Amino acid sequence: MTEWCVYVLVDPRDGKHFYVGCSKEPKERACGHRNDPASSAYWRVKEIHAAGHKCFLRVVARYKDKDDAMDHENRLIMDGFVNGLKLLNRLPSALRPRKPTYLWTEDTHNCTL
Repeated sequence: MTEWCVYVLVDPRDGKHFYVGCSKEPKERACGHRNDPASSAYWRVKEIHAAGHKCFLRVVARYKDKDDAMDHENRLIMDGFVNGLKLLNRLPSALRPRKPTYLWTEDTHNCTL
């Protein structure tokens, strides 16, 4: 059975991680961050390479279950935001503030009843 890995990408210039991910193939996924402009880590990886360095991939945990791995990934992302790390991840969807849902629009108060 293939393991799910939780990994971080580390900037060698300051030793801090700037991206948290989850993948069955973390090395391949890290290459994806380097080559895919749609990746949120793409420009940071390019910046690190342009400065003559290579970012590090560090696997921090391995899981048999995808949900367990994703829970760990989300906790690391949330901890990073709370502790002031400048992560390139988006806030996990389960933790994003939800837009309030209203039963009326702004102009509803102008309706005649």
